[in-house]
Amino acid sequence: MHKSLLFSLFILLFAPLTTFSAAQPDFDFEELMEGVEFDLNEMQASISLEEPESAIELAERLEQAFAQMEAFFASWGYAEDAVLSTQQYQERARRVVELIKAGDYNKAYDVSVEFSDHCKACHDNYKPLPL
Repeated sequence: MHKSLLFSLFILLFAPLTTFSAAQPDFDFEELMEGVEFDLNEMQASISLEEPESAIELAERLEQAFAQMEAFFASWGYAEDAVLSTQQYQERARRVVELIKAGDYNKAYDVSVEFSDHCKACHDNYKPLPL
């Protein structure tokens, strides 16, 4: 009985520490978000100027950044809404690429604007990261 009490006490004291360390991203989250903001602005400019190579490259970088965020939030275990948001952003990035390849710059721009239209909800909950 004494050993099980000590074990329970150990778990209660140290489990939060292991959960906390597991929640740490293995990348600079703020730097990633700054890159996302920059790439989004540049992608919208490239779409407006009908520069397909640049716009596609930036959309693909955005997709990769949101995939990185998705993996982080999924490993966190209690941010299902953030996981869903990152998946939706990845889909928007893929959609932008499809539309640019189809030559539909107006619709590609509209989809790119959806990125900024949906940022606030996630930022309200997760910026800065509540680590």
